[in-house]
Amino acid sequence: MNKEIIMYDLLEKLSKYDFELHYYKASTDSCYIKLDYGTCGSIRISDHKGIGKYKYTFNLMTDIDKSYEKDNRKYYCLNDIDKLFQDVLKHKKSLKKQFDYEHQKEYWKECCYRKRKGFWQICQEYKNI
Repeated sequence: MNKEIIMYDLLEKLSKYDFELHYYKASTDSCYIKLDYGTCGSIRISDHKGIGKYKYTFNLMTDIDKSYEKDNRKYYCLNDIDKLFQDVLKHKKSLKKQFDYEHQKEYWKECCYRKRKGFWQICQEYKNI
């Protein structure tokens, strides 16, 4: 299944749940989605192991047959895309109970726009029309 199509499907679904979404398709054919400026984590869609210093909360791996969790990160197979979606929604709900989520999101938004480095330099904002 095409990773870019998966990314746009997820973006469309997530946009209906009050997320501010940013995305990027890398030259490696991996796709990335930041949820609420990273406040709710990120989704990586890929078919290969990522760079160790980057720790994505949610990983949709097109080359695995069974989903699993390791080192506080979740890895989903293609059959579990709906589970990934539900876990993202649960994660946001859980974070909202732990701290002032909206304040934290505004803080990260300011940081992202001020620095404009890395992902934030090359990403696009997703607007569902």
